[in-house]
Amino acid sequence: MSRDLEALLPRADVVCFSHVRWDRSGRQRRLMARCARERRVFFIEEPLRTETENRVDIYERQKGLFVVVPRVVRHLVGDEVHAILERLLERLVVEHDIWSYVLWYATPSALAYTRSLGPSLVVYDCTEDLGAAPRSSAALEAELLGRAGIVFTSSQALLERLRARHPHVHAFPDSVDLARFASARLFARDPADQAAVGRPRLGLRLAGADRVDLGLLEGLVRTRPNWHIIGLGSVAETTLLRAPSLHWLGAKNPEELPAYLSGWDVALIMSASTDPRTTPEYLAAGLPVVATSIRDVVRPWGDLGLVQIADHVDDFVLAVEAALLLADDLGWRRRVTSMLASTSWDETWSRMEHLMGLALAARRTRTMGAGRPARSARHRARTPSPVRG
Repeated sequence: MSRDLEALLPRADVVCFSHVRWDRSGRQRRLMARCARERRVFFIEEPLRTETENRVDIYERQKGLFVVVPRVVRHLVGDEVHAILERLLERLVVEHDIWSYVLWYATPSALAYTRSLGPSLVVYDCTEDLGAAPRSSAALEAELLGRAGIVFTSSQALLERLRARHPHVHAFPDSVDLARFASARLFARDPADQAAVGRPRLGLRLAGADRVDLGLLEGLVRTRPNWHIIGLGSVAETTLLRAPSLHWLGAKNPEELPAYLSGWDVALIMSASTDPRTTPEYLAAGLPVVATSIRDVVRPWGDLGLVQIADHVDDFVLAVEAALLLADDLGWRRRVTSMLASTSWDETWSRMEHLMGLALAARRTRTMGAGRPARSARHRARTPSPVRG
């Protein structure tokens, strides 16, 4: 536990509002599971509709971690729903003795029914670009940024979008399953559809929304026809180049990826929409990486010299040639291992918690200077419809 957070709020609970349900969540589930090791966590899902009564159902998923499912009668709409949710949550705060707490927003939409709560700190964990969202969503995000003591983002791109709008924004990309991808170093045999591909092998993965830089790829194929490029993913082959050195193997299950990565010599990233987790996954598999100037690759991986960055054909060829020499570079491997150790979910939560402690200290200083205590919803809750646990 962060000493700052422990000293300021030794009993601080965390109330998390998520737009993804617990059983399907990734980032919030991993973070809140670690948070619950030290304090109570109330994970508030978006409301479900019911035909009977307004209520909340509460399920304890692990010690100290409660998933809260609000249920609102079907005929209510708009502000009526928000009013019911507000009363249900105020009642939850009182009945579960949530007297000192942090509000953690994974979605700005929850602000519509939580304005009456009096947290010690507001955290906004931004994982989506709402810059082009409907006006109502953008307005809620703007209000949330005004209330938040600290903002986390899941990517460098989101940090760059928000840092001009808030003084304390920190990027924490999603961590990866390092052990699963490190297993790529253990495979001795290629999958059948990759076994006949010659070397050196340059691999890339594409998702349905990815748009590979075809001009760069074509230039790479033309300049180094003896390099074999393996593509995995669901992008239709008809939209991609065809050449003897290109091998499009189609989509693979996540469990299959380490076996394929084990047979590559260099991994390529050539799509601006690539998931930020892709770079550490490749590095965990022991693969040197060459990428175009994608923000979430350049920072931090390119800036640290752990990934080769190039945007033009000639530079890209030189970068791949340099990457092919890295497999035997023990210094590079040690630096990669050290950096990956700092990207684990445990380390991510520890750093987030520390920053929360600093934000709490700053807020306490401002509050003491103003001569008034923080608001508390415990003494202001109105009587709502029944709450059932």
